[in-house]
Amino acid sequence: MSELEIWLSFADLQATGVVKNWQTLKDWQKKYNFPPGRLFGKNSRRWSKQRDIDPWLQTRPVEDAELIQIMRERAARSVESPRHISKQRKNKPPSG
Repeated sequence: MSELEIWLSFADLQATGVVKNWQTLKDWQKKYNFPPGRLFGKNSRRWSKQRDIDPWLQTRPVEDAELIQIMRERAARSVESPRHISKQRKNKPPSG
């Protein structure tokens, strides 16, 4: 007997941490070939866990150490930016 196919809604994709919002989903469909899913009704789209989601996830990298380092450096620079520092100075109580 074959395994029963599991169909996931967008809310299921969010709940499992696959995607956070519709815009990200649309971006991933364009940039990373995320499966389009299937229309079950006028406003009802579903993704097969076995045929859509699991195979797509297998194509995704687990971790890119170089990319993570770049992101950390960018985050550090943004925290040190003059705009951020000037906001800190405005919120700092007067010394004295």
